[in-house]
Amino acid sequence: MSEDLQAKSDKGWETIVLRILKWLAILGVALFIGLTVLSRMGGNSPVLREAVEEFLTDATPYTARVGTLNSMRFFPNIVIDVTDVELRGGEDGTGEAQVRIDTAKLVMPLFDALYRPGHFKDLQIKNLKAMPGSMLAQSIEIQSLAIEDEGEQSALVIDGRVGKTPLKASFGLDVKGKPGAYTYVIGRERGFEATLADIGAGGTIRNTVTGDYKFENLVLKKAGQEVLHGNIDFDRGDDRLKVHGQLRIEPGKSRVDPDVRFEWPDDEKPLKISGEIVGPEIIVSDFDGSSELQKTIDALDKIFGTPGGKLDLDGLDVDLKLDIQQLKSGNVLLGKVETPLSIKNGELHMGPLSGTIVAGTLSGDVDIDAAKSPAEMTQKITVKNFDYTELQKRLSDEPARIEGHGNILMELSSQSGTLEGLFDSLSGKISFVGGRGKMRAGLLNLWGGGLLNALLPSFEEDSDLNMNCVVVNLDVENLKGRSDAVFVDTQARDAAR
Repeated sequence: MSEDLQAKSDKGWETIVLRILKWLAILGVALFIGLTVLSRMGGNSPVLREAVEEFLTDATPYTARVGTLNSMRFFPNIVIDVTDVELRGGEDGTGEAQVRIDTAKLVMPLFDALYRPGHFKDLQIKNLKAMPGSMLAQSIEIQSLAIEDEGEQSALVIDGRVGKTPLKASFGLDVKGKPGAYTYVIGRERGFEATLADIGAGGTIRNTVTGDYKFENLVLKKAGQEVLHGNIDFDRGDDRLKVHGQLRIEPGKSRVDPDVRFEWPDDEKPLKISGEIVGPEIIVSDFDGSSELQKTIDALDKIFGTPGGKLDLDGLDVDLKLDIQQLKSGNVLLGKVETPLSIKNGELHMGPLSGTIVAGTLSGDVDIDAAKSPAEMTQKITVKNFDYTELQKRLSDEPARIEGHGNILMELSSQSGTLEGLFDSLSGKISFVGGRGKMRAGLLNLWGGGLLNALLPSFEEDSDLNMNCVVVNLDVENLKGRSDAVFVDTQARDAAR
């Protein structure tokens, strides 16, 4: 009895094994037939060309037209090789060609395409030309985009120009496989370098596990001189992008920590920008009109901006907080500044300003109305109870030549079609009113000059004058100042010019 059961059990296992082998054989034959069919599929038929056109049309905001499909294969590699590609605007592609490509080729291993997206064996684009406004405000020309095969140091290299400015960029690639049969992939961490005329950038791009990006050891240079460096993180989401990081501005080494959110509600609503920009340490000279940072921004604006374009704040909905924790002139601490910054309907408003400047209380507002033509800027800024004794102590180890407190009022305005022009043409008045204090007589002799000094008694240079009041009015025209009135009320004599 036990022998019969053992025989039936052995027969059952044999049946199962045979069935498995049978199905494996069937699957093997089917796979062989399928791969054989795949290897023979492809070519350059009109049907395949139309399939490529449909894919490009879905992937871009234009209608694609492929002049020639040289080849299309599916196994062992997916190969797409095309020439004379046009991306046209207008309905059904009846408009002008916005992008033209002479040749393009992509080669991807089939199984990598199915199970490891992003791997490719070859990628080439030659003579891509994009009209102004199709990708950027300026035209774009890519003479060559190709893999520079240097073994483990391989990179995707771009040669071209933006407008008339030469462009060269390279992005590091991870290399898989053996020499002669390499497969490339844009890795989770890769270096990059890019140059536009005399502006250069470099660093490392790293993908996070959540699909976000980190730019680490970012460096921006102009004419070989470092302008800024630091780290920036980009956190992506549905219709939003969050940017935060730590930047150091050269040469004064100002520190800027942005934490800003960008949102795209829909095509009919403006881009929304919110968040906070913190400046743990801001050096004034790092941001003025002659700074390397501003020169770099101006150069980039000329490259990417609309030629002859006016200041345009339409399409922006901004609600930011600026927090300058330490405002410095060189190594001298001036104070701190906080202010909200908003842009609505083409109008920028910065204020109310708050903080302290050399122990004085800061207040005021700055407005730019870009909805007008030309745009208008107005600045009304006050510093009350400004301690000019303290300022001198911070500037020098020598004894203070003026002692006391005063108020500063700046009322400036300008008109221009550009942001640079608005700042360069600022005009108006800057007034200083000082209360009781002391000053060295030598300063009065310096201010007076000519006839005024002849009418005043001769004071010893180092003698002190007790002041009841000091009033200085400064006329400003196109950012250049001229003193039109100086009034000093001392116990010895009133002096005015």
